[in-house]
Amino acid sequence: ATTAATAAAAATAATAATAAATAATAAATTTAATAATATAATATATAATATATTATTATATATATATAATATATTATTAT
Repeated sequence: ATTAATAAAAATAATAATAAATAATAAATTTAATAATATAATATATAATATATTATTATATATATATAATATATTATTAT
């Protein structure tokens, strides 16, 4: 009877250990999914930054072109 009780207790402990391992695996999976989501968000933010940088560069180029055109027009007006 004592041997049976010991075996039952060991089986119960093994079941509890398995449940704990399963919970730990689920937590690790959730953490990995969260990390993947964060990585994707970082990639999206990086792409948005690149797009904004391109737009800023285009704006600066357009401004420089307009400034040069204004200077040319001013020179022509002055010459006239």
